[in-house]
Amino acid sequence: MTNTVSVFSAAKRLGEHSGWTLTNLEMQKMLYMAHMYFLGEIQVPLVNGHFEAWALGPVHPALYHRLKICRADAVREQILASASSIEKNHPGLKHLDAAVEELPRDRLVSYTHWQHGAWAKKYQRGVRGIIITNEDIREEYNHWMAIPDEQ
Repeated sequence: MTNTVSVFSAAKRLGEHSGWTLTNLEMQKMLYMAHMYFLGEIQVPLVNGHFEAWALGPVHPALYHRLKICRADAVREQILASASSIEKNHPGLKHLDAAVEELPRDRLVSYTHWQHGAWAKKYQRGVRGIIITNEDIREEYNHWMAIPDEQ
């Protein structure tokens, strides 16, 4: 059995837990960080699909396209209303909730753009569709955990 959930369900949880105050950008960053920690600790992906190295950091394209209607405003609940809720005993809930509770919004870009991160290793200006693999993300987790002073 896999613990992987729909990216829309994970985003819905972030929205609910934040009181629907997160923008698409903030949701992308928090989701990426939750995914990285879950993957590093549980050894399976938190969300389905993949992240790509975009100019503004790691982005889950399917989620981006669903949320882009909000532009820079907070994601509205009705946009993710059709997504299933994650089961109450799912181990990923603590990672998603921690992302909302513990990650300062003004540092999200620096967290996902740090020099040893998967995004920094993959991003190429002007090139689209570069996938950040789960192996890349796992390596980032390992590096993140090994040198906490660089965060």
